[in-house]
Amino acid sequence: MQFNNTLAPYTTCNNANINEKGHRGIWYTEHWADIYLQNARERLAKEIKGYDLTIEDMYIMQQLCAYEVNYPCVFYHDLIHALQTVAIGYSKFCELFTEEEWEGFDYA
Repeated sequence: MQFNNTLAPYTTCNNANINEKGHRGIWYTEHWADIYLQNARERLAKEIKGYDLTIEDMYIMQQLCAYEVNYPCVFYHDLIHALQTVAIGYSKFCELFTEEEWEGFDYA
């Protein structure tokens, strides 16, 4: 079966494992996540007792959603239709985030 393999870019990009090239955007991604995931962290923290969610936790949760759907980078077009895929299926987990938060993830 062939489907989107954006979950393992380090095997498809020759520069991914060269720190000066593959990791230069990490600082920017972390700072953008601090902005676009703040509301999500506050919203979901109310539902979780005994653990302090961090922005990094939130970003990782968005990345996990990609394991359950086929095209994680098209959420901003139509969240529900993007999550319904023939190859892999649909995940309610992805609904933890708003369409705006998925737009932020796509931009990151």
